[in-house]
Amino acid sequence: MEEFLYLAGVSSYYLSENKGKQKVNLKLEKEKDKFAPAKLREDAAAYLALMIEKNPQSRYKDEAEKILKELQASK
Repeated sequence: MEEFLYLAGVSSYYLSENKGKQKVNLKLEKEKDKFAPAKLREDAAAYLALMIEKNPQSRYKDEAEKILKELQASK
């Protein structure tokens, strides 16, 4: 479960930064709502915070905390 939350959080973070292989077409109304950068950043923060809360000894904790700090700094 911790790996899923980590991957979901990192994936949302990368999509919000327009990084990675998956490209989002924000011209389409359906994708504009679903993949809005602000929503993706909120999702990423929620997934990563939940992962840290539920698995404080996780091997992904350090990277998750680093991304959370970046997300909080960009608010």
